[in-house]
Amino acid sequence: TRGAALRALVERWPDQNTRDLLARRLVRDSDRFTREAALQALAEKWPDERTRNLLFQRAAQDDSVDVRRAVLLALAKGWRDEATRGVLVQLAVQDDDGSTRDTAVRELAEKWRDETTRALLVQRAFQDGVGHIRGAALRVLVETWPDESTRALLAQSATRDDNGSTRYAALQALAEKWPD
Repeated sequence: TRGAALRALVERWPDQNTRDLLARRLVRDSDRFTREAALQALAEKWPDERTRNLLFQRAAQDDSVDVRRAVLLALAKGWRDEATRGVLVQLAVQDDDGSTRDTAVRELAEKWRDETTRALLVQRAFQDGVGHIRGAALRVLVETWPDESTRALLAQSATRDDNGSTRYAALQALAEKWPD
C-alpha cells in the first residue's frame, strides 16, 4: 500500500525530500489511509511548528472523519499547548461528525483537565445536537469530575433531556457513581 511505502521512505530516507512528499500526500492524496500514514509519519519524525501548522490545516479542511480524528489525536499527543487546545475546542464544538466532537472532548478532558475544559464539557452535555454525544460528554464529566456539581448536572439531564439515550446515560451514571 501507499501508506507502507511512505513508512519505508521515512525509515530509509528521513530527509527533506521525504518530508515534502509526506506533506503533499497528507494534503493531496485521495486515499484516507495514505493521508493518515503521512500525518502519523510527519508527527512522529518531524514534531515541529511546520508539521503542527499543517496538522491544524488538515483538522479544519480534511473531508475524512477518520483523518480529522487522527489529526486531533496526533496534535493532543505531540503539542500540548494553548494553540492545540484551541483547535481541539473548535473540533469539539464545530465538527460535523459527532464521533470527532466526542474524541476532541475526551482528549481535552484528559490533557487539559481544568475549569475551562469542564465548562466546555457542560456545554456539550447540554447543547450538542446529537443525543449520544451529550451522553458521552456527561460520562466524561463523571469520569473526570465526580463531584456534587456533576451529580446535579446528571440529575438535570436525566429528567429534562429530550433524547432517551441521553437520559439513560445520565441515569446510568447516577446509579453507578451515586447509588444512594
